[in-house]
Amino acid sequence: MAEAQTAVTGADTLAVQQASIVIDTVNRSVIGAGFLHDVRAGGVTVLGRTILESKPDVFSPFGFPETLRGIVELVELVEAHPAQLMLVRSAADIRRAKASGRTGLYVYFQSPEPIDRQMWRLRLFYELGLRVLQLTYNERCLVGDGCGEPSDAGLSDFGRQMVKECNALGIAVDVSHSGDRTTLEAIEASSAPVLITHGMARALCDNRRCKTDEAVKACAQKGGVIGVQAMGPFISRKPNPTLDDLLDHVDYFAQLVGPDHIGLGLDLTTGHERDDFGKLAYKPEIYDGLWKDGVMQQVPGIRTLADVPNITSGLLRRGYSPADVSKILGGNFLRVLETIWRA
Repeated sequence: MAEAQTAVTGADTLAVQQASIVIDTVNRSVIGAGFLHDVRAGGVTVLGRTILESKPDVFSPFGFPETLRGIVELVELVEAHPAQLMLVRSAADIRRAKASGRTGLYVYFQSPEPIDRQMWRLRLFYELGLRVLQLTYNERCLVGDGCGEPSDAGLSDFGRQMVKECNALGIAVDVSHSGDRTTLEAIEASSAPVLITHGMARALCDNRRCKTDEAVKACAQKGGVIGVQAMGPFISRKPNPTLDDLLDHVDYFAQLVGPDHIGLGLDLTTGHERDDFGKLAYKPEIYDGLWKDGVMQQVPGIRTLADVPNITSGLLRRGYSPADVSKILGGNFLRVLETIWRA
């Protein structure tokens, strides 16, 4: 991996940060005073807001009524903080968020289960703001197999129909938690670029939640982007991974497919550090090391969104140009969302 050799000042980091549209495609942190401070300190322009939970200490199932409630709660949160937050439904909204100094939030599903077999619900959720849909969570669903399924059966016929409907509506397809075969078949089936919003290189971390070189190359060849994340079990199998270990994945992807196909999907969960995740049946072989004595183990240097500038300075020190760093911070995801979202 690249060694940190380039001298970087705080002014260098600030200049890149201020010039960039910063997009973090996955976040489920508790929104409150701490969150509002962190997004401002981190210079975050837009977040993909995971619709999962209704309260800090309760995980909702991926059900239809719970999901509707989650979307309403997101709208209410934005309305409660109009000077700091805004809803994002288009790429133009991302640019408006940057220009206004607010942080934009768009609706993101980590599972299609709220849709069930009722494909009309996909249109309903689009009208309610859904802009990125993950095809599977860890387990099998009607769409295909998640990364936790040993069978790796691939994309179903229903899944192919869902990909087609997402393409028609302008909803970005995400395969971060999908099994290897489902990932490749979804990329092949889609007429639009497919996202890996939060995934890492399996070549660096032998965990089935991480993506194979074949998947990353297929994603890039279709015009997609892969976001690096800040959960330790997906960064390294060694104990206590660091920010430098995370940046090693950026280096790896840059060498594999180039800097135009890398972004951020940090998956930070500030305010949920004591969730047991048991209600979502997290598989220990995938998430081993994430929890210790009931507390989530965070990666030093990227514990909250306020730490995003540490990624900026780290990339600059590794020799990435300011232009490429700006792409990785959000320019690449903005480019691909401009091609997928209809408005």
